[in-house]
Amino acid sequence: MSQAAVALIILAVVMILFVTEALPLPVTALLGALAMAVFGIIGFDRAFAGFGNDTLMMVAGMLVIGQAVCETGVVDRMGGVLERLASLGERSSIALVSLVAGVLSAFMSNTAIVASTLPVVDSVAESSGRRSLRRGLAMPVGAAAILGGNLTLVGSTPQLVAQGILEGAGEQGLGFFTLLKGGLPLFVIGIAYYATVGRRLLKGEPGASGRQEGPPRDAKATDARAASPEKALVTLATFAACVAGFVAGVWTVGAVALAGALFLIATRCIDLQSVVRNVDWSAVIILGGSLGFSAGLEESGAGVLVANAIIGLCGGEAASPLVIFGSLVIITAILSNFMSNTAVVAMLAPMGLFLAETLGFSPLAMTVGIVLAASVCLATPIGSPPMTLTLSAGYRFGDYLKAGAPLCVLLVVAIIVLVPMLYGAS
Repeated sequence: MSQAAVALIILAVVMILFVTEALPLPVTALLGALAMAVFGIIGFDRAFAGFGNDTLMMVAGMLVIGQAVCETGVVDRMGGVLERLASLGERSSIALVSLVAGVLSAFMSNTAIVASTLPVVDSVAESSGRRSLRRGLAMPVGAAAILGGNLTLVGSTPQLVAQGILEGAGEQGLGFFTLLKGGLPLFVIGIAYYATVGRRLLKGEPGASGRQEGPPRDAKATDARAASPEKALVTLATFAACVAGFVAGVWTVGAVALAGALFLIATRCIDLQSVVRNVDWSAVIILGGSLGFSAGLEESGAGVLVANAIIGLCGGEAASPLVIFGSLVIITAILSNFMSNTAVVAMLAPMGLFLAETLGFSPLAMTVGIVLAASVCLATPIGSPPMTLTLSAGYRFGDYLKAGAPLCVLLVVAIIVLVPMLYGAS
């Protein structure tokens, strides 16, 4: 059996495991890379070379910095601003609170932003007697946090995975604000939609879901944060310095992020035990494993076979690159509503690169389209943690479909039209 055939079998198994989540996603990613080495498609050194990738180092560093931002109370101190915005009229509060949550999510964990914002909304709704405010605001905040994560390179994990895959393939990588011109229109569309059409669709009595106020917090830790404004200031300054370093390009992005993370650990702004215990390292493992898996697809020729098969289904040599681009965007958006959008990008970005190279389409535009489509996970509460958290507002599954599906269609159309225009089709 040829190496390409073996790699295709591995690809099929990995895709099934990603979709069904029969195994944890990091385990699946590692198994994919390991299988490529065990079956002799690539060497063991190349299979795990992704764990020394600069983008992976940036992910690791930013995870630590993001955890420090939460633990030192930086996010909590933003609650007063959000509370004042949420006390405005319903349409204004939806637009403004979503705007703040989305902008913050461009630089911090969108899950942490939503988990910190929803209790503020609950508090305002209870104190004002406007319980409908919680229902009207929760889903828009979750959506804004997801879409806001597309405004920068560090806003969400899918683009970091894509960045590693682009660099591994020797293609032009994503700059810190490369996604901004494509992600900003989607962000604006999302906020405008929920402040108008979405607001009307979400009106009604809450469902039976129990109230949830985000991850439980240790009372002593909260008191300690409240009494340590110095740590909060140092953490915020470090975070700002890292962002400035990314933009200025003083070092590699991985070096900047690791320097910031190590500085916060050295200054005791975050405890090493907390880094080990509380940081979700799954994104790092998924990225490292996916890079090895992608290398196997490339070296075996399996990626080219899959690309040619997709082209054949879309019309063979006469296939339009824009049609194939649009098809990949639609597939990405659909899958991201039912499985991890990080896994979807890890699975489809290599295919997109092979297709782009075969068709003469821009690899950057193809990758950006897939990354942006992965954020169109707004029609179910299971595609992304920020949307899952919004279940605390009492929504039923059908509420997400009713309010989110029309927006998903709008965003997919916008991606198919705008990305080739903004990033160039060739």
